Amino acid sequence: MVEPHEDPILWLNPDEVRGAMNEGFFVVGRMGDSPFAWELLGLYDNREQAENRCICPEDFVGPVSLNVDLPEEKVDWPGIYFPTAEEVEDE
Repeated sequence: MVEPHEDPILWLNPDEVRGAMNEGFFVVGRMGDSPFAWELLGLYDNREQAENRCICPEDFVGPVSLNVDLPEEKVDWPGIYFPTAEEVEDE
């Protein structure tokens, strides 16, 4: 699983998110050519199913909760991660 330190998205440890997300859903998507372009691959109520849908390094899982108002401005997606991407070694 990759959590790039240079990416503008907020990266959290998936285990920490698992503990914090007792309820909710998991969006699965595939990143496009820009940070704001992505394809929706599915919506799951189970993290394992969401992770299993990811088949390439560009696929991500992002937790969402129902009935939560989000800010009007653009924000980083807390808890998003790429389960099938390879670890990047620090140079």
